[in-house]
Order: sequence, then C-alpha cells, then structure tokens
Amino acid sequence: MYETRRFGTALGGNTRTDFYLKRPEDYRVLEFWVRDAVYQPATEIIREAQEAMGEDGYVSANLGYSRMQEMIVNLMGIEQFSIEWHERPNEVLHLEELMMEQHRKMFAVAAEAPVDLVEYGDNVHSRIIGLERFDRYCAPAYDEFADAVHARGKIAGSHLDGPIRILKEPMARCKLDVIEAFACAPDGDAT
Repeated sequence: MYETRRFGTALGGNTRTDFYLKRPEDYRVLEFWVRDAVYQPATEIIREAQEAMGEDGYVSANLGYSRMQEMIVNLMGIEQFSIEWHERPNEVLHLEELMMEQHRKMFAVAAEAPVDLVEYGDNVHSRIIGLERFDRYCAPAYDEFADAVHARGKIAGSHLDGPIRILKEPMARCKLDVIEAFACAPDGDAT
C-alpha cells in the first residue's frame, strides 16, 4: 500500500496524486496499520518548545485529524471516500470503529501532556461530511476527546475552518471549549 506525492507545489509544499486506499483489499492493511499504532507522550519536545517560546507564545498539543477526516484527508481522498461510503459502508465503518478505539488511547496520552490546550482535528467540510455524519461520528468523537482532557484540567479545542455553516448548531452542542479557526467567504461560509 502506498500514496504518491508531487513535491514543489505552491509555497514549497506537496500534493497527493493518489491515496493509500486504492482497492477493497487495502482495508486489511489499513486495519493492521490502525491497530498497530502506538501513542507516546512528547513531553520532551513540548518542554523544549515551551523553553524556546518563553513568554513570547503559547505551546499547545495537536492530535491531528479525527477519524472521519483522517479517512477523507489522508487515507482515501474525497472522491474515494464517497465511493467507499456508498459501495462498502461496512468496511468504512469498521475502520472508523478501529480508529476510534485507538484514538481513545491517544486521548489518554494527550490528557497527560504538560500543556493547557489540546486540539483534535479537523478542517471539516460540511458538504462532504454532512450533518448526519457530523452528528453521528464527529461530534461524539469531539465529546469523548473533551471528556478525556477535561478530566485532567485541560482545554479542549479543534480547528474547524471549512465551510461549516450548517454544522454551527451541532458544533455549539459539542463539549469543545475552543474552536480556533473559522473561515469566512470565499474560503468558508461562516460569518
């Protein structure tokens, strides 16, 4: 299983030209990959960043994408995710469940991080994720994450800067303390 990237795009970045999931058999490999993940504290890296930052900034922890966004952004891409959701929903949901089991482990490690703010995800695009999937998969994941870090006295945040207007009410019901980014038109649809 592999992905391909083209380097040298705008601002020196890179662009995926294909994603890891290319055929149904790839689910087995993705499932192994998810189950095999190990989460470890980055305490030393955080302390070094805090020392370097001093009084000039604030160091937070970021856990990466939530499970649905991880599938859309890094594992399948928008088009393939849409095809998989339609043609192989059981496989998508099984992978999603495995990812959530692992993310719970990640939440526990993050809750011990020597920072006050921990972020989980997410760049949600409401026209891709939709209201139903957001309510069923994203919001509960944010709430579990928030419960885990709140139990250790931390602030729970997320990065939600896509077109999200139709998601504003379910977002408001989430246990997140901070949504650190909104994108106004033309990039987003929040005001």
